[in-house]
Amino acid sequence: MVGRRHARNLHRLGCQVSCMDTRPDPLEEIIKEVPVIHQFTSLNDALSRASEFTGVAVCSPTQCHVEQARAVLDLDLPVLVEKPVSTDVDSCNPLQTRLQQGGKLLLDYPYRWWTPVRQLKTLISAGAIGVPRHARFVMSAHAKHVNPVQAEQALSSAKHDLNGGVLLEQIHFIDLMLWIFGMPDRIFARTGKISNLEREADDVVDIVAGYADQVLVTFHMDSFGRPHEQHIVVTGEEGTIQCLFAPDALRLSRMPELRWETEYFSIERNDMFLSVAREFLNILDGNNFDQTCTLEDGIRTLKVVEACKQSQGTRSEVILTGTVPVADTVG
Repeated sequence: MVGRRHARNLHRLGCQVSCMDTRPDPLEEIIKEVPVIHQFTSLNDALSRASEFTGVAVCSPTQCHVEQARAVLDLDLPVLVEKPVSTDVDSCNPLQTRLQQGGKLLLDYPYRWWTPVRQLKTLISAGAIGVPRHARFVMSAHAKHVNPVQAEQALSSAKHDLNGGVLLEQIHFIDLMLWIFGMPDRIFARTGKISNLEREADDVVDIVAGYADQVLVTFHMDSFGRPHEQHIVVTGEEGTIQCLFAPDALRLSRMPELRWETEYFSIERNDMFLSVAREFLNILDGNNFDQTCTLEDGIRTLKVVEACKQSQGTRSEVILTGTVPVADTVG
């Protein structure tokens, strides 16, 4: 589904599109929606025509991202990689090393391009609520509703051998925490499989992330909630901002009025994916600018995911010192 969305959007923005999938059914679905120039059923076949391409979007299962992105970069082609960049931090090392030799990689955490979230970040940075003290992220969405085309047990995020579960499935909000507040100093997390979903991996996680400057961030994410609930609330010394996703709105309350000012946004979900595609096309055009999301951003997000898993395993708070999470045995 993600690959089809990218194909549609890139075509909409004026690109000629070719597609590769080892399965015939997805290719058949794409050509119903987009005039596809070439169809491939193997990556080697696709990359053998690299001289005809100006860029590549990697939208395969997570465990394939690093190898496929490296292969694209080795052909001097910019690459757009779906989130998460990989299943764990260590597996990102070959791609990190390859990028140090040159090349362009844009990582697709699309909520960084979502207008209400961007405005939330701008307001916090501008001091609209004073010094932030607490943020609450909630993402509760039933797996069938998030992935209606796929059966629950077929979701790649639900399989232990892909290191999946709700942490990777709903990793967007962890990325947004890092984008807005930076890397936390400590993590405490509880994950588990508590619903009757037909899946092996965790379907719920609660996280507390602490910062040295006295900001506390809490998360609740699950894969069984009905109806869908998604919001971010940030409270500061001088007010509160609510970022709502249904409807798409920002609510701001500031001292001393203590009343809500609400701004509604007339946008569609695909708008953020179109913005990702536009930024990728800017990269293909050779424009120099600060990318919205980089490989390093993706690695930091995976470090937090690994700290959450470690916290669950040790039943203790994990201190993020440098690049290596360390369990606080006192916790």
